[in-house]
Amino acid sequence: MSDLTNLGEYSSLSAVLAAYPEGGKEGDYLYISGTKYRWNKYDLIWENAATVTESNARENKVFDGDVTVNNNLTVAGELRAKRVKQPNCGLFATLDALTAAYPSPTVGMWAIVGDTIPGPLYRCDTEGVWTATGETGGVDGIDVDTYDQAISDLDTRATALETANTEMKESIASFSDTDASLLKRIMGTDDNSNASTDPFIQLGEFSSLDAAITALEALDYTTSKYAGNFRFTVSGVPYFGTNYVQYYGTDDSSKTHYLQKLEGGLTLTNGVVSQYTSTYRTVWRELVDGAWTTWKYDGMTEWARNYMTELENADKLSKLKVSLALSANPSNGGEFAGSDITITVTATVTYDGTLVDPTSISGGESGFSSFTKQSTGVYVGTYTLSASSHTNGLLSKTLTVTAVYDSMSKSASSTYSVYAPIKFGSLATQTADAASITGWTQESVKSSVAGTYTVAVTTGNYLHICVPAFMAVSSVTSSGFDVPVEAVQTVAVTVGSTTVNYNVYVTSEQIGVESMTITLS
Repeated sequence: MSDLTNLGEYSSLSAVLAAYPEGGKEGDYLYISGTKYRWNKYDLIWENAATVTESNARENKVFDGDVTVNNNLTVAGELRAKRVKQPNCGLFATLDALTAAYPSPTVGMWAIVGDTIPGPLYRCDTEGVWTATGETGGVDGIDVDTYDQAISDLDTRATALETANTEMKESIASFSDTDASLLKRIMGTDDNSNASTDPFIQLGEFSSLDAAITALEALDYTTSKYAGNFRFTVSGVPYFGTNYVQYYGTDDSSKTHYLQKLEGGLTLTNGVVSQYTSTYRTVWRELVDGAWTTWKYDGMTEWARNYMTELENADKLSKLKVSLALSANPSNGGEFAGSDITITVTATVTYDGTLVDPTSISGGESGFSSFTKQSTGVYVGTYTLSASSHTNGLLSKTLTVTAVYDSMSKSASSTYSVYAPIKFGSLATQTADAASITGWTQESVKSSVAGTYTVAVTTGNYLHICVPAFMAVSSVTSSGFDVPVEAVQTVAVTVGSTTVNYNVYVTSEQIGVESMTITLS
């Protein structure tokens, strides 16, 4: 009968460990090169049988309940557990397999269900329940080759940068003073910069255009240093310019003649240049016998030139004012009596708030007399308004006067109007009568029929409301109640040298009082 605890003959301990990596069982023994070794179940080692010291067998204690270890737990032998509770529970082929392995998960535990990682992710959000998250998760492999290549590429680039840095330092070290001066001259900042030979001279940064112009005027124009291009900035805004030598007096420097152009956002007021950011243009001036002339526009596009002209003309025109005052008998808004009316027109002309005499001044239509100057900026003329030009009792005229000053034309208008009166009376009949209307003295002169009137009436007669035909009555009320009237009658009434048509509204019933207040609209 064979001995099952005899594991055989081995050449070395390494060969034994290779054959039994987890050790032996109680009672197992074997031979290494003829020497007997036994499995020491207490120390978990293969030990020479001649030196083994037997010890009492260890106790095997069984706990049916839970055990809590509040501090460190050291396990000298194997840790044998059906399962270990941890957040990552592993990879399972099916949900059933996961549930069988972990039937009572706690919140926070997770696992992958599938055949590969990453795979479908399950998580315990409710105690004892596995729930699919709908996401894919798990730890995938790392492409070491890719990282190795990236590190290699970084090393190569670092080496190249280091080489370039070294070459740059060597280049800078060999940069001569002449080269540095040349660079500064190209930038226009060298002491030896010359506008006639270098691209330009940089005059610097200024806080205002006035300060920059002052610096320009302070340059030494007795030499050729500043004959050429220059530039400067004003609060970061660039300006460019050129000095052209027209004459260079070697015997008398004061007779040096320059033409200077300046480009940028500029505007001019009476020959003084200032900033104007909305339009880019060029201005110029001359240095004659040591003195600068005023600035002038030059080099603008046709659009810019026209635009600037419009701006300047609009500015000048806004300062020119013409106003009219009209006087006549009857006064403006008075009663039309059917006769011609002479209107006196007083025109006042100012520029920038100051009275000025215009180059010419005239009325806008025939019928004006010539204007006569009363004082500086004050002119008087007359206009005859013909009575026959009235319309159904409305005689109105808008008069326009035009003054020309410094090639600018400015007009002003004013309207003169007079009105045939509204008349009230009463008759025993409802038929309107021209003679009666002419004789009625109770009247009101207005531009509109709307209003409240107190009228006298002969008791038992019909009230007649007569309005010039340029008006119309839409309703008649008294004390808030409608006053019925008959259909309107049109009656021609002689007024002075003309005829005025009147619209006559007669009450439908006789009036039983001597006075009543009515409202017309």
